[in-house]
Amino acid sequence: FGTTWQVLRSHAIQPGVSSVFVVLAQRGPSPPPADMELIQGLLQTKDNEEVQRDAVSLLATVLGSQSVEVVTQATQEFLRLLQEAAPLVQMDVLNTVMDLYGQDDFYPQVFESLDVLTHFQQCVVSISKNSNLEPEVEESLCNANAFVDYKLGR
Repeated sequence: FGTTWQVLRSHAIQPGVSSVFVVLAQRGPSPPPADMELIQGLLQTKDNEEVQRDAVSLLATVLGSQSVEVVTQATQEFLRLLQEAAPLVQMDVLNTVMDLYGQDDFYPQVFESLDVLTHFQQCVVSISKNSNLEPEVEESLCNANAFVDYKLGR
């Protein structure tokens, strides 16, 4: 991250800049803990769906190397977005939760203690009620239902 990250921090809420953060995260080491707060702040940018979507991708990219506390905070933000965000952001969060927690050894205590599966199921039901779903959303919902079945041991 280094110098580029520091220069971009002050412009993080702009859509193109948040996309650059995602690329940096995919190519370099995890950001320092102080910058995790910046990333989580981007998740709360309610007036800019693109920045929120980038923040979900960014957080998903760096979460594997973080402490249980950071993973817990990030998961809490994901659960908030499942209830409050625009549908495309919700789908990104559903896909991220499936990617992260589909690995049985990825912080199972966080998954259980925050009751992630219940929140996940509620969001899937809510999105499924929409009759005008894009094909990629339908595919994601199919994957989400398979994830629920997997987690329930069916």
